[in-house]
Amino acid sequence: MSTVPGSYKFVSYRSQFAEVEQKVAQTETFTVKAGQAGFYKLTPSQAGLKVTLHDPSGAAIASATATFYTSHGAVTVDIRNGIGYLDFYEAGSYIFNYLTITSGTDTNYDIYHPFTISPDGTVSSLELIAHRPNVTGQVSGESKEVYGNFSGCSLSPESCFVEGAPGGAYSFYLPDGQYKWGSYYDSSIRQHFIIDRVFTISDGQLQTDLSWTKPVINVHGTASSNESGALSGGYINFYGNNQEYSAWVDNGSFNCYLPDGIYSVRYDQFVGGYFSVNLAQTVTVTDGKMSIEPNFKFYLS
Repeated sequence: MSTVPGSYKFVSYRSQFAEVEQKVAQTETFTVKAGQAGFYKLTPSQAGLKVTLHDPSGAAIASATATFYTSHGAVTVDIRNGIGYLDFYEAGSYIFNYLTITSGTDTNYDIYHPFTISPDGTVSSLELIAHRPNVTGQVSGESKEVYGNFSGCSLSPESCFVEGAPGGAYSFYLPDGQYKWGSYYDSSIRQHFIIDRVFTISDGQLQTDLSWTKPVINVHGTASSNESGALSGGYINFYGNNQEYSAWVDNGSFNCYLPDGIYSVRYDQFVGGYFSVNLAQTVTVTDGKMSIEPNFKFYLS
């Protein structure tokens, strides 16, 4: 911009994606002299939508990061003395549900804060409250080396979330309401285990037993094509029992869990270009064992 010589202070700005101005608390003035050209950067912590973070007693959290996820990836707000600024304006519904306390000895807090950004730039409350985790548990039968994910949704209004479960251990906060634990993800084989269990939080306490044992991985196989040999960088998918069971194929090998049933099989390649191919025959699992050796060759031509 251009202006006449004098002393100035930034008081607001407007993103190209928003219709309303965002106020900034810029305390330092700057001076423009005749013929001067320069660039003045807004203080990063004072640009954007104001976010506050307190514990249940109302005390400000001294230093933390609060994060939510979008279709583009993670958005993180740095909190200092209970205040941070969100430089994000894309219309939609989001959930702050990751909290990292970066100073202090008491770090056992979590957040779950849904909010919306309307197309006109209107934003619902960004006053975050850090709570003690009230959903804690351990997936039985999980290896300490596996990083898992707990995927769930609130039932009303419907909004979904994913929480980390290193070694199958999960610990996070949810407000009162009804939820569904949809699936558990094993990162080592990239398989989602369907759970579909409804649970309730009432008076801040979990009211439902969430005990669950991960099934034993019973299929250890290979996948190749008639053209390029071992397949890699895609999913092998088994369809049966009105469910889909998928596992990642790496250098021709895969591991997965399949309950008893009859399955059609498909391979979807993702790395290095997409293609999809079906196996000509179905396969059967009985008493946890596949009726044929799980060494699948897919014919591309």
